[in-house]
Amino acid sequence: MKHRLLCASAALISLTLPEIAFAQDINPIDHCRENTDGKKERIACLEDALRGFLGETESVTAQQTKEPTEPSVEQLAEAPDNPTGLGAEQVIARNKTIAEVEAKHRESDVIATLSDFAITRSGTYVFFLDNGQIWRQKPADSNRIRLSKKRDYTVKVSKGTLSGYRLEIEALRRSLLVERIK
Repeated sequence: MKHRLLCASAALISLTLPEIAFAQDINPIDHCRENTDGKKERIACLEDALRGFLGETESVTAQQTKEPTEPSVEQLAEAPDNPTGLGAEQVIARNKTIAEVEAKHRESDVIATLSDFAITRSGTYVFFLDNGQIWRQKPADSNRIRLSKKRDYTVKVSKGTLSGYRLEIEALRRSLLVERIK
């Protein structure tokens, strides 16, 4: 099948564009017949003529004769940094470094001053920030802290590692699981 397809491609090339294959205006099939003895050498000659043609122009017939090959390690290493097409999001996600992920989290952090706080009956805190946000400590959070109304606290709210949000009180170097109320 490969031999027939190769011969058909070479014949098509020789009939349509014989001047591209060789500078001497020789038909590539005739050239290969005259200058080769065996079947393998003739096929190799026709393949070379076809490769020479493909180097200058790409046609639909020529694309069909190409066999898919595995990319080499060097080709994979030289691949562009921004892949496109099917599955590109997986390659991009795999190539992200921890620093990029941490930088994204730092950019989305909210740093504010604690304007007020309240303690619920169950012992959890409600935090009122100077930017108008109100956050409540989750009941599932077992961390217990003591805050003083006389001190000013700077807090940082960030996304949790897996889910939810954490409110870190910088003066205490403690963080609590929180949910936003307002």
